[in-house]
Amino acid sequence: MFSELRWLLLPAVFLFSCSVKEDRSRCPCVLEVSVTGAPARLRCEGEDYREERDCQQDTLLRLGVPRSGVMLSALRGAERGEEGGVRIPPGYESPPLWLDALHLDTDGEAASAALHPHKAFCSLTVVCDGPPGGGEPYWVEIIGNVNGWEADGTLSEGPFSCRCIPGLDGRFTIRLPRQKDESLRMDILFSDRSVRSFALGTALARDGYDWSAQDLPDRELTLRLSLTDIALDSDLWSEKVQLDVEI
Repeated sequence: MFSELRWLLLPAVFLFSCSVKEDRSRCPCVLEVSVTGAPARLRCEGEDYREERDCQQDTLLRLGVPRSGVMLSALRGAERGEEGGVRIPPGYESPPLWLDALHLDTDGEAASAALHPHKAFCSLTVVCDGPPGGGEPYWVEIIGNVNGWEADGTLSEGPFSCRCIPGLDGRFTIRLPRQKDESLRMDILFSDRSVRSFALGTALARDGYDWSAQDLPDRELTLRLSLTDIALDSDLWSEKVQLDVEI
């Protein structure tokens, strides 16, 4: 497919070319960019330069870019903000973001780059077992310190929080952004305003979860509630906190 596109796009090179009589150091660099995988939005930004293109599956583009270097990013599943990054508003889960980004040296007459967006979120499913008959209502809040991504693909540090209520099937799923550390926390909130907390980031690390993986896998945990305690379980571990019981 790419070989056919090369022939279609070859005339575009001449739009960026300089004549042999010009100072070629001032000519733009001819950048060839391939974006593979599902459709994505490409952004190319440099000194006094910005270009955005919608790319279909397996797209090859040629751009005339400044020789001072550019930042490339391709994403799908979210809209960029004014500064080119993605922010998660308070109270919302992560968007289903797929992302790839890189800085590129373009000080020559030609350069090339390949982008393949990767899954940058984890869908965490929690299966709630309980409360038993007569138990009080509750909801779950996930709290963290990553609230999105910068224009260059790095993580944005800021408050993240999202509340979830188990459905009729006793389950809920929340999308979490890629993390930098183990600071994620899960709070169980009851109608009397009491709170019980789990160190969710630490628990996932004990479960072998790797936030640096190129494509983040999804996870499922079990939250077990009884009259005396709450337990958060995976296949590898279990953590329990006690409830205050009035006799």
